[in-house]
Amino acid sequence: EAFFYGMGFTPDQLRWEGDGDLVVSNVHPGYIPDPDGAPGDQMWWNIAHTGSIKAADGTPLPKKLVAEIQRTGWEHTYAFKLLAGDWLVLDNLRMQHGRLPYMQNPERPRTLLTVYSTP
Repeated sequence: EAFFYGMGFTPDQLRWEGDGDLVVSNVHPGYIPDPDGAPGDQMWWNIAHTGSIKAADGTPLPKKLVAEIQRTGWEHTYAFKLLAGDWLVLDNLRMQHGRLPYMQNPERPRTLLTVYSTP
């Protein structure tokens, strides 16, 4: 719980289940103001592609909608291999990002450094 409280979650967003699982709820809008756009411009800001979210009323997103969001995401996916010494800088609001599974090479350990900033 302390980790989530430190991240700004409140007690009403955390619930312990009888089996010991911690359920974390986070309600946020699907769109946010575009910081680089004209006044009133909105940008998509959501994790609907995971299929693990629900509408604010608790209703699961329809499977067809999640599948369409995932399909669209893959249509706009660019994959590349980072090599030793490569840097990747991206706008976290504009770029949905992740990685595919990989096998760790003990002779070439992987190190990721993350820096967050605000405009």
